[in-house]
Amino acid sequence: MVSLYEGFFSGDHFARLERRTAFSPAALVLVDCDLYASTVPVLRFIADHLADGAILLFDDYNCFGAADDRGQRRALREFLAGRHDIKATPLRAFGWHGQTFHIERITADHRPLP
Repeated sequence: MVSLYEGFFSGDHFARLERRTAFSPAALVLVDCDLYASTVPVLRFIADHLADGAILLFDDYNCFGAADDRGQRRALREFLAGRHDIKATPLRAFGWHGQTFHIERITADHRPLP
C-alpha cells in the first residue's frame, strides 16, 4: 500500500497522524523537505516506523554544496548519532541533490535483526 502524508512538519501534525492512522512498517520513505529544521521532526516521526531493510530517500540530501553541517545531511547525521538501533548505508545518489539509504534495524546487542 502506498500512502502520501503531506502537511506542515510539526509535532501536532504527527500526533494527529498517529491518532488517525495505523502505520505498517514502512519499506520505502521519501523525505522531501528541503531544510534541516523540517527534516529533524520527520526523522523523529518515522524512526519507529522504518522496517528493517527499508529504503530511505532524501530529495535534498546534497544541497548546500553537500556540506555535512547543513540541511538533510546534518539532520541525518544527528539523528543516527542518537539512534543506535538504526544503521543507514548509502546506496545511490539521484540527480545532483538526492541520496538513497538502506536502513538496517539493530538489536540491543548490536546485531542486525534476523
